[in-house]
Amino acid sequence: MNAKELNKKLAEWAEIRYVKHTVQVCGQMIERYEWHYPDGSFHHCAPDFPLSLDACFKWLVPKYIRALEDSGLHTAAAWSRMFSNWLNNMVAITGENPALALCLAIEKQALLKAIQANPNQPVK
Repeated sequence: MNAKELNKKLAEWAEIRYVKHTVQVCGQMIERYEWHYPDGSFHHCAPDFPLSLDACFKWLVPKYIRALEDSGLHTAAAWSRMFSNWLNNMVAITGENPALALCLAIEKQALLKAIQANPNQPVK
């Protein structure tokens, strides 16, 4: 999976959607496509998760931690697991790109959760 595909997959997981949005410009309603974020805001660009730790910690990490907590981990244990997975990816896979390593750790955990939730369903 390349970085663009990973970014798209993580954006979908974070519930960031590319949607048609109607706005008023000079008294006329026009339709355009923009990225709709979970906080209700619209943006022209999706976050570039594999290159931005800021975007990862704003949109991915909170959902990742909640998913770990929902599986029965205490908050401290969830954070510990997240950092452990992140550091393992830093050493084993990505070398100098901490944002990509974090994305891969989150993507791996999200994929495992999807498989566990629906074992007979194909995973995208």
